[in-house]
Amino acid sequence: MLVPLWPCYSSAPQPVQGVLNSPDSAELPSISAAAMVLRDPNATDAARSVAADTLVTSAAHSPASLAEITDMLGQSVLGNSAGRFILAAIAKQADAADTLLPVLRGRLRAAGVEELPRLLSALGSIRTPQAAGVLLDFCGPSAEPAVSEAAFAALRRLTARTEMPSDVVAWAEWLRQREHLSTDAWRSMLLPFVAGRADRLAEERAGITLKLTDALRTLHLATPAEQRATLLAAWLRDPLPQVRDLGLELVSRQMASGEQFGPEIGQAAISLLTRPEARVRASAAVLVRQLAPDQAEPALIAALKQESDPAVAADLLLAASRWPSADIVEAALRWLGPQSPARTAAVETLLRMFRAGMLSTRDQGRVLLKLRDIPLEALSPPGCVLRAHLGDDSDREILVPLLASASPAARAAVAQSLAEYEGYAGRIVAAARNDASLMAASTKAALLWDPTADAFEEIATLPSISAESRRANLMLLARALPANELLTVVTFTTEEPLRQLLLAELISENRTLSERDSADKLGAIARGVMLVATADLERGESAAALNTIDGAPFLKTFIDAGEVDSLYVAALVASGQLDEAREIKAPIEAFLRGLALADEVAHAPQAAAMIESLFGDALSQEHRALLRQVRARATPDEAAEGVTPFYGPPRPPAEAPPPR
Repeated sequence: MLVPLWPCYSSAPQPVQGVLNSPDSAELPSISAAAMVLRDPNATDAARSVAADTLVTSAAHSPASLAEITDMLGQSVLGNSAGRFILAAIAKQADAADTLLPVLRGRLRAAGVEELPRLLSALGSIRTPQAAGVLLDFCGPSAEPAVSEAAFAALRRLTARTEMPSDVVAWAEWLRQREHLSTDAWRSMLLPFVAGRADRLAEERAGITLKLTDALRTLHLATPAEQRATLLAAWLRDPLPQVRDLGLELVSRQMASGEQFGPEIGQAAISLLTRPEARVRASAAVLVRQLAPDQAEPALIAALKQESDPAVAADLLLAASRWPSADIVEAALRWLGPQSPARTAAVETLLRMFRAGMLSTRDQGRVLLKLRDIPLEALSPPGCVLRAHLGDDSDREILVPLLASASPAARAAVAQSLAEYEGYAGRIVAAARNDASLMAASTKAALLWDPTADAFEEIATLPSISAESRRANLMLLARALPANELLTVVTFTTEEPLRQLLLAELISENRTLSERDSADKLGAIARGVMLVATADLERGESAAALNTIDGAPFLKTFIDAGEVDSLYVAALVASGQLDEAREIKAPIEAFLRGLALADEVAHAPQAAAMIESLFGDALSQEHRALLRQVRARATPDEAAEGVTPFYGPPRPPAEAPPPR
């Protein structure tokens, strides 16, 4: 237990719950996108670093960003975790937001020895006396040498007092003499030291860069592109740390920009897996994972058998998971213990083995027993997935409370896993009412266990991360509904363009072919055809309406012929196909409907004349007035030439239209 050495600056952390519960809706989309990238273990390191920078730089003014950072740091900060990228982003800040101090201070209490140096390094970017006090607590004789070394280094960076020795008493006295300073005065006091340190570092950096780095970079640029890989491979194998590190940097940078390397870089990376420096082995494991060179699998398995550093083991496990095998399963099981710092990477690796079919029945049982030993709140999202699939109903019931977890990744993992088992759809939907990211899992559960109009209606009321995502999920469910259920959905859906998409799905050719043997379903499709044709006509797309009806020869088997003919006549009149319309027996309302849709169109006067010739005395006074008004719209040229806008020869008024 580390005892605070400077109580004035080591008070208990201030509550941040109020900040975390004050979401700013305007910033959520970009923060959410960055968080999703950070939590994606398959995203590139470059992309995750950019995402971490986005969250860290906005933490000063963004409660949502601070909440995401708090969640990520609440888990492991080793291996390929999101927390590792967050700490790296904080550590490279010149002056990190002091809102991060309570989060880091709280995380330090639960940190393992392997995690402490990274946390302390990040703390050195928060240039406040409170942060200095926290760092001083880790400089005492009770701290591990690596921890105290990291704390002293962070103190020097925070204060820019690089000449100060690694002497806890000297640092405590230096801070005590300045404990009376206000925040502004403290920062003003630091300015000369920061400026002096910056000058000294600039001089040192200039000398080193001039003598070594610049020369090598120049050489790299001057080397023909086809020969650079050979050069970089040689640098990776160089015994001089600065040269080797430059090689790692340039390779990582070029890979982040999308450049592809030949086998020599991969083989050089494999050779670094046996280096004594843990940092180098970890970097090599990342390169091997990205490059997938030949002979990587046996080299990774051999390295895993010898590895004792949890951080390196995490990177090795993630790299080895690209080549599923029984040996990798054994290595992952070794690091799966409840107290293992590499547990998160081990669980993720075992999940990949499970999905690749590499977990035997015996191994599945061994993994499940170890997962059951991990407290529910400490179970990572991949661990939740594994326990759901490897366990029984009792295991899945234990996971249900995580549908309301503070971790978005845990909620999503549990929901997606439980959706594959009967009996959980209702609880997933209930959780989705408070979490837009769970709509996809709710849709999945409905697809598997309840593809009905009622399920569609319920899911349609759920919040979604975006309008596009909502529409995609609903259409996924709609395609699984039988035609009669889908018609029910269409009848209660008023939202456009969703209704148009549903109708298009209802009358699609594939659906017609697959459901034509069921009268109920084909009847529903027929009604959908009428709805689509009606919508086409009302939008003024009469040609589309005609094509829709012509494409469904089964219509009159399920829809009253008079209703079909009336709609068809209206579309014919609206489109100017007056000869065809004249031959179909339909009520005057159908012709007038088409005329109304053809209003102010060139053929409207001819259509009016045709209606007069067909229905004669059957026309009401109101109808006649309307027709005269339309016929009076003959063009000036027609009027000058004495042309009467009249269509077809007159017929006796009492004569009924001939059948179609």
